[in-house]
Amino acid sequence: MSLKEAYVGFENGSFNGQIISLGSTAQFMMLEPDGHLKVCEWGGFELRTVVDLLTSTVGECGYPMAFGKYGICSSKRQCSCFETSSNVTGKFKQISYKQPNLGCSLVTPISCNYSEYHSLLELKNIDYFNLRYNDNQLDEKTGLEDWKSACLRNCSCKAALFCYAPRRGCLLLFDTFFSYKR
Repeated sequence: MSLKEAYVGFENGSFNGQIISLGSTAQFMMLEPDGHLKVCEWGGFELRTVVDLLTSTVGECGYPMAFGKYGICSSKRQCSCFETSSNVTGKFKQISYKQPNLGCSLVTPISCNYSEYHSLLELKNIDYFNLRYNDNQLDEKTGLEDWKSACLRNCSCKAALFCYAPRRGCLLLFDTFFSYKR
């Protein structure tokens, strides 16, 4: 099945083979802004979540906006911003310390003005929800330093994701960042 033909079905209390208990009221699916796909129903005067459909598969940290933009989700489901080394000034800040799931923001926005002063922050042992190791988009011939240079030369590049296993390769990102998983 190609990506263009892929779909999911929610029929007769089943979501792609996952059986969902039938409610006494109408049930519906709701895609939340953070990426959670939930089956909900009305219970009295309030909306009640019956089941979060994808959490058993992807985990709490596997959603694109689990911890907002630039947020890192730890194995204990704690949110933090990208860490910098002691000799680098902070590049990210928490949007709200009372609501860490809102993620982080850039201290200085990425801009094509003065791009010669940009640098990359290397993050190790990070997993990105949209990086699949079997993607044909990965370039397996070019090394990490070459990809860093290529990203820095293009002012629209926001990240160079480099993976080592099971295949070695790199993918440049030009779009918005979402949550990462440590």
